[in-house]
Amino acid sequence: MKLIFLLSLAFLFGITACNQFGREHSSSKPADSELLQSVSGDWTGVLPCADCSGIQFELSLHPDGTYAETSVYEGKNAAPVTQEGKWSMSADSVVMLEKEMHEGQGKFLFRGNQLRMLDIQGNEIVSKLADQYILSRKEISVPGEQVAAKRRPGVDFTARGNEPFWLLEIDFEKGMYFHSLNEPKELNTPVPELVRQQDAAAVSYRAQTEAGNLFVTILKDSCFDSMSGQGYPYAVTVSAKVGTDAAPTELTGCGMYIIDYRLNDIWALEKINGVDVKPGDFPKGVPVLEFHLNDNTLMGNGGCNQLKGNIEIRGNQIEVSPITSTRMACPGLQIEQQLLEVLSGKTLSYQFDALKLILSNEKNILVFKKVD
Repeated sequence: MKLIFLLSLAFLFGITACNQFGREHSSSKPADSELLQSVSGDWTGVLPCADCSGIQFELSLHPDGTYAETSVYEGKNAAPVTQEGKWSMSADSVVMLEKEMHEGQGKFLFRGNQLRMLDIQGNEIVSKLADQYILSRKEISVPGEQVAAKRRPGVDFTARGNEPFWLLEIDFEKGMYFHSLNEPKELNTPVPELVRQQDAAAVSYRAQTEAGNLFVTILKDSCFDSMSGQGYPYAVTVSAKVGTDAAPTELTGCGMYIIDYRLNDIWALEKINGVDVKPGDFPKGVPVLEFHLNDNTLMGNGGCNQLKGNIEIRGNQIEVSPITSTRMACPGLQIEQQLLEVLSGKTLSYQFDALKLILSNEKNILVFKKVD
């Protein structure tokens, strides 16, 4: 059966073109604990097969650094192929499985809450079948079909807990949605103003409505789901009360912000508030920003001076700390100063349009292009 799996992979590599991923993303620096927790859990997908209808592939990345994978060949009367070992992850979001030679592929790219299988050289797959080599998170089976366990479009933060099972989703533009198997079974509220705790790395949202009260506290701390063992970067407490009930229901669980890892790249400035940036105005090159999601930092060049700051991402919002920079004088410095005024100490929304990154708030719009 391993031979069949290898033949299927050989079919893949016969049609896959190299896109230099292996050379550009070859960092040996290990991922931090938050990135490791974000990728831990169960993943699944159906891979192409050279002589069957598909390979049902499941991969479990355990928080203790071990993994287990299972391959089931659809339409064949054969036992599943299983393998176990250790796994690690680099700071550039590449998951690596320890395997003996010729025992199948062992590298995946973690991007946009997906795992993308890489080819033998560690390059991204760019063939027509590329989308079939993507793994998605495996949904945890819970009792009660009435619980809305699937993420809504646009959700920026999600949290869950067990005994009883509960689910919280926060869409910062639309509201907070709470579901549970016990009472209260459902409570939807607007998103109140964020409150920062002074004595801990935590924020809270306290919504009081006619339907009930929903108080949520999000603490930056390692947290593991008691059912799946999946790691999360935030511990969450929820206090929910419907109507005039005397006592609220107090719950604890784990959560994570939904971050698009496409942001983790290098971006060159194209426009500020609709005005094109002219490369000829910058002898040292156009302003460039580089986001590092593994350590929540922002680096770059304003066209003259080096820039550095910290970032915190909540859904599609980026909070930028006051930015520090060198103090050289160059042509085009007014553009750099304008860029600093828009970014430094500000909160901006981010979105993607093809290979463009758009940062915006009520007053400003910055358009960047991905640097190849």
